[in-house]
Amino acid sequence: MPGITLITGAHTRYYPFENAIKEQLSVMNGSWLSLLPVNRAVRHFKRRLVDAFAPRALADPPVFTFEGFALDYYRRLPHMPHVLPPDTLYFILEEILKQKTEAFSYFPSAAAGISRLVYRISDVVEELRRFGFTAEKLARHEFDPALMPPARQKDLVMILQTLEERLAGHYIDQAGAVFLAVKAMTAGNFKKQYPDLKTVYINGYGIFTPPMYLFLEQLKETLDFTIRLEYVDENPTLFAGLAPLRRRLLHMGAREVADARPSFISRKLFNRDHPPLTAQEPPYPLTLTVAEDAEDEIECIAAKIESLRRQGVAAHRIGLTFPSLEHYVPRIRRIFSREEIPFNLSTGYALDKAPLIETLTRLLEVVRDDFPVDDVLALLGSPFLKGELPTAYRRLYKILAEKRRGHLRPGWHKNLTFDDEALSSAVTVIQEFLQPLYRFGTAKRDLDEWHRDMRRLFRSTGAFRWYENPRPDGLPRAAREKEYRAYNRFMKILEPFFWSLKQVWQKEPMGLSALISRLKMVLGRASYSLTEWPDHGVQIMPRLEIQALECDVLLVGGLTDGQFPRVSVKDIFLSDPAREQLGLTASEELLDQDRFLFYLLLDAPLKQAHLFYPQYEGERALVPSTFLDELRNCWILRDVERAPVEKQDGWRELGSSFQAVDWEASFRRGSDLLRTQPAGKKTGLDVLRRIRVDRDRHDAGQPFGLYEGDLSRDERIAALSRDRFARHLWSITQLESYAFCPMKYFLERQLKLEEWPEFENGITALEKGNLIHEILYAFYSKWKKQPLLHTDRQSLVRELKKLAGQKMDEQPFSGFLWELEKSRWLGDDKRPSLLHLFLEHDLDAMEHRACTPAMLEWAFGQEGGKGVDETSSARPLILEKEGQTIRISGKIDRIDRDAADRLIVYDYKTGHVSSPGKLQRMMARGLHFQLPVYWMALEQFMSGNPVLMAALYSIRNSADVKQLPALGRRADSEQLGVSANHLQPNKNFTDEEGTPLELPQLLNRVEEQIFKLNEQAAAGIFSHSAWPDEEPCRSFCAFKRLCQKHPAKMKRTLTRSEL
Repeated sequence: MPGITLITGAHTRYYPFENAIKEQLSVMNGSWLSLLPVNRAVRHFKRRLVDAFAPRALADPPVFTFEGFALDYYRRLPHMPHVLPPDTLYFILEEILKQKTEAFSYFPSAAAGISRLVYRISDVVEELRRFGFTAEKLARHEFDPALMPPARQKDLVMILQTLEERLAGHYIDQAGAVFLAVKAMTAGNFKKQYPDLKTVYINGYGIFTPPMYLFLEQLKETLDFTIRLEYVDENPTLFAGLAPLRRRLLHMGAREVADARPSFISRKLFNRDHPPLTAQEPPYPLTLTVAEDAEDEIECIAAKIESLRRQGVAAHRIGLTFPSLEHYVPRIRRIFSREEIPFNLSTGYALDKAPLIETLTRLLEVVRDDFPVDDVLALLGSPFLKGELPTAYRRLYKILAEKRRGHLRPGWHKNLTFDDEALSSAVTVIQEFLQPLYRFGTAKRDLDEWHRDMRRLFRSTGAFRWYENPRPDGLPRAAREKEYRAYNRFMKILEPFFWSLKQVWQKEPMGLSALISRLKMVLGRASYSLTEWPDHGVQIMPRLEIQALECDVLLVGGLTDGQFPRVSVKDIFLSDPAREQLGLTASEELLDQDRFLFYLLLDAPLKQAHLFYPQYEGERALVPSTFLDELRNCWILRDVERAPVEKQDGWRELGSSFQAVDWEASFRRGSDLLRTQPAGKKTGLDVLRRIRVDRDRHDAGQPFGLYEGDLSRDERIAALSRDRFARHLWSITQLESYAFCPMKYFLERQLKLEEWPEFENGITALEKGNLIHEILYAFYSKWKKQPLLHTDRQSLVRELKKLAGQKMDEQPFSGFLWELEKSRWLGDDKRPSLLHLFLEHDLDAMEHRACTPAMLEWAFGQEGGKGVDETSSARPLILEKEGQTIRISGKIDRIDRDAADRLIVYDYKTGHVSSPGKLQRMMARGLHFQLPVYWMALEQFMSGNPVLMAALYSIRNSADVKQLPALGRRADSEQLGVSANHLQPNKNFTDEEGTPLELPQLLNRVEEQIFKLNEQAAAGIFSHSAWPDEEPCRSFCAFKRLCQKHPAKMKRTLTRSEL
């Protein structure tokens, strides 16, 4: 019989009309329609109906959400405007805000540039349209200016009016389409579309909106509407939000059938007029667990699920929900995966965070950003694209960093020629990979052209057929399924995305940056889900969706004030009184909504329910939900007792008991933790391992071990070291590196670990040093066989500055800082040239000592070539002792010679230089070998030329141009023009009794140190540094996280003799 039948009463089942529908299906009656509130319920109910009537075919039962049904009806209507995809409304409103910026009175002129404001305006406009508002209808409303300022109303009307003009009858937004569809559902039109439909079943919270009321009004004389409404007249507080709905339906002529025996909780929960006298036993086991924080809460929930599964409860019959599910999702994924709990999480994954989608957007961004080297190499390493990262990419990257080629623009590879086949191949691979990106380009074009070119780019790079990639380092099977889902979602979005943009921009050209920003905006709001497994795993969903599954066991977490019930948020556009006048949902109704949702969760056909809440969020104490106190007034709520040991401190206290050898306390605390903590056994084993590692680390009596990065006791390393260092060619830098920190030497020199180089904007300290060496080599090379000291100084200065200027102009640096650096070395009107000051100082020293440069960049143990002195020796320095042979290579910056063929050694320094005294103390400790080894090399290779002095030459700044002598004989100090205290013997290098060593004794001691270092390296000893307080150990070290140093232990257990 046509009309409205309203069945009211307590909540019993989510699908109250299931039996009636099945009865009609049993006789093949298709004259019914079911409307449910959420898509999850629609899918679940359809599946139940199909399963119930298998193997008979029931392809698609007529079950919809009301909005889904209205849109389905709209598509059946002839000659109607096209429905815009949801994101199109955002684009259109963004353009409207730009166009009308001068006309707005309330919205700021920069509104279009504030994405959050555009989103909020979009939400308000969509809500108004969903409730049937046009610009004319909103303009007719007369508001109290205190509730709705006229300027705000005017701006909202203008936006709606401009939107209607933009759509111009050709297009319509989704909310507007729903309203138009319902208006078109007259009795005659509806019967044409659904001639057999007689009964419409409606149930579920939140389904009633103004379009639904219109639907009922227009068809109540034609169809039989059977509506289930949870409402108990005895409890006005609980059902306050539904009372207006009930009154409206009764006003429409609905015939009410009230439940004669509503449940106890439906009558008493939140009831202010007739509260319960005593709490009753709930109809099922009901518990409350108080957790420490959100992390602990998920741990407790995981433990409860494990307990339920051991009791025989199937995982898919367990439902889990939270007021704010997104807050818990990362913890759920991590902890449930760790505990191997299967789960079906409804929230899905953010589409823009999927690795495949990040790769697609990065392809576009690489073109926009002018092909940055790092991003290009990252794309080459992606498993989603054609091509493969070249084996020599690290070496090529270093070269590009040195040449300051941070962007691989067309032509980047010119002037890059390599004899090395791997490097040449790397350039070819990268150049071939970049070709489709070059063709894509950044030139403006219309949206059809962008769409075409984007597809070509994705196709030519292999992104559209990523799943065919045969690379062995590709994705594992589980990850591939996620990317398939993300890929399918992206492809479904791509067509509507361009279609939507075309409605706004038409044929107007768009830039690449604008296109990327809009694409990322759409992707940022989209999500994708894996295969839905309603019959596998714990079902984790929001509150409205979890009810649709009618689980046997329900777990509800996050029960704190501010979450459940929610905090009312003031609407900046529409106040609650204004919303009430317009018929929109008011924020003050949130409390009524949350009360009702809490009731629906509990007054259901459950077998068990378990509630949880956290006490803290960081340092902030949380307040338990007031709903829990209200629930205790009705039902007896059993509190789950937990161990007195707090979670954060429990395992720490257990560890302290072990370390204190207090076995009684260890047993008691361990028992409590294993009994109460969810991951007790696994955590316990991990704690024991951590205790052992921590003890070994902090016990000075224990040697350094594996967990502190010391691999010295590994026999495999010792065996490799014996073979390697028996024939090793040491450089001086290697010797000093091993002497200061054997572990760093092992990681850097043996394992070849290194930091990824960075592109520097200016010149680095190393590059500056190399450049000055190159300039001075070129300058003094010319004057080695010419009368340098008899040439006019000013002409020498001009020549040096001219040569330096040419060399600096050849460098790949530019910008203000580089110009500043050049002026420092070449001088300007305000300050003298640093090179001028150096040359003056150098010539003065040469004249005093009657010596001139004889050898420049003189090398030993290295092959000669460009930039190396022609008298260099390919033979290394050989040190022999008791059957041991050590080979050392090096290169001396400059060797001066006087008329008696005596030699002076210099090493240029453009950075910080230690004082002569500190340098000699470093020699004594076995940390500086450069100048002593240079001296030994000259004595071995040029035995007929005695060495007078070895010094560092500081060319750091104009106030710091000086020579720092470190080796020489005190007797020669006057002839050399240096302080006798800087030469040997002096107090800085003594024997064990404190007697200063003569120069030969000092060199012998240094030689002994070198032999000892070689012995230790050959034995595979790569321990921590013995100098944790020295600057190289205190400052930045790339291997800091690997060494896990303990300075106090290092100083106690690592003595110089051990190293």
